Amino acid sequence: MGLLKFKVVAASGLKKADTFGKSDPYCVVFSGEARVGKTTVQKKTLEPEWNADFELIFEENEEGEINANSEALRFEIFDKDLIGAHDFLGMYELSGETLLEFVASKTGNSKTLPLLEKDGSKGQGSITLAFTSYAKDEQISKDASKDRKNAILMRIIRADDL
Repeated sequence: MGLLKFKVVAASGLKKADTFGKSDPYCVVFSGEARVGKTTVQKKTLEPEWNADFELIFEENEEGEINANSEALRFEIFDKDLIGAHDFLGMYELSGETLLEFVASKTGNSKTLPLLEKDGSKGQGSITLAFTSYAKDEQISKDASKDRKNAILMRIIRADDL
């Protein structure tokens, strides 16, 4: 198990989705199909700055590495509308080698990535992500004991008849 900490920094060059030429963008973060969280809505802008921190636990293989074939981080950007469905503005997915490269980044290293349409074709705009840290089991245990007096970190290997 490893704990990935990262930041959704900003987006730029987004599509105009509202009548008067701006959008009210926010970003939703997914791990596979599970929703990790979302940023705040930035009103009337095509250049939102979120600087939103996220944490995510990844399962690792027996060698202690993220299984890049089964893990993925997806970032979907929407325009918030008061009435009706929110408009899709673009997405980007970190998976396979791109996910491994991101996790191997230096602390504070940011990447600006091109947004895609839902069908994978080139979209409009980009998203900027920043790597904060990746800690394995042992480091997570040390950090938890430093930060919290009564913290317990358990790794359940097997559970039967629950």
